[in-house]
Amino acid sequence: MPTKIAALYDIHGNLAALDAVLQEVERSGVDAMVFGVDLTWGPQPRQVMERVMSLRGLIYFVRGNADREVAECHGVQQGVDAWIAEINAWCHDQLTPDQIRFLLNQKDHVTLCVDGAGRCPLCPRIAQKRRGGHPRGYALRGNRAHGCACSRVDHRLRPHAYPI
Repeated sequence: MPTKIAALYDIHGNLAALDAVLQEVERSGVDAMVFGVDLTWGPQPRQVMERVMSLRGLIYFVRGNADREVAECHGVQQGVDAWIAEINAWCHDQLTPDQIRFLLNQKDHVTLCVDGAGRCPLCPRIAQKRRGGHPRGYALRGNRAHGCACSRVDHRLRPHAYPI
């Protein structure tokens, strides 16, 4: 059961930033990583996908709206603005078929059991049921695989986050 998790969100096709963050994550000795939403919608979608797909270990992915739109090549016929449709198509064209399948197979949410995480004191909607008989392992449900179900990142992470 992981005790230290890195949550990486909104990469948006920025390989240099991703590499810099991954170096810090590696030095911090995390047990697991969660990549949340919007890996590809940006200048280097193929390279970012190559990098994240090459990572090994306990890694989870949560699909975002931009990744869904890129993978499914959403255009104006799906109701997006013309300029967004153009970027969606460009990003889609940069990706390999395997990368598109990878995006399409991501989950809409992830539930993690985190050793010692406890419950967020700010959010009563957190799942408190203990899982697997572990004395300190709580099932943590949220729309972005963090400790609580509220929408504020600071609420979800403040009790358990440490800068790296």
